[in-house]
Amino acid sequence: MIRNHLNITLPNTSFVVITNPSTIIRFDPKYEHVSSQKVIRPTVVRQKSELFWREQQKPFFSDSDFQQLSHLLLKLDTPLISDVLGEFKVSVNDIIPGILCNICSTFTMERKNGSWVCTNCGNPDKRAHIQALIDYFLVVASTITNQQLRQYLRIPSISVASKLLSSLNLPYEGTYRNRVYILSLEKLEKCL
Repeated sequence: MIRNHLNITLPNTSFVVITNPSTIIRFDPKYEHVSSQKVIRPTVVRQKSELFWREQQKPFFSDSDFQQLSHLLLKLDTPLISDVLGEFKVSVNDIIPGILCNICSTFTMERKNGSWVCTNCGNPDKRAHIQALIDYFLVVASTITNQQLRQYLRIPSISVASKLLSSLNLPYEGTYRNRVYILSLEKLEKCL
């Protein structure tokens, strides 16, 4: 992308890191001279990156290059607005409602005494709804109503849903029954 707009070429390199220690690596003899340098184990990553940086002695950018690049990045910056469901032709009804337990990976979290508890493994998590809302924001929509929250998290109580939403200090539009909460990835991540 930088090359399309500025006359700057950044140095680069790439590796394939095989993390499973029991993996046997065999190279095609025709490509072994290249492959043996590019396919590595995790223990070699630091050594390879240090070698790369040592070979790059001169600075990549001048001060004016940095200025040009910063102006370009600010000019080209656009917020990501994606329709994941539409892109993959998935209906919102196909999404499994509930909160995924981060221990046993089941959708069996229930709200009990001000916390979320997995009915499968017993894992308690006070903030499990926040990760679920981040997933909702990334996949479904950037706004949510009390009713949508109750359906998505499988909460029967309107007041519990209201308390959860108000505890996040999310901006909202409308009043009472017509209230729509505006989700923000930055705000939700701060609540984790």
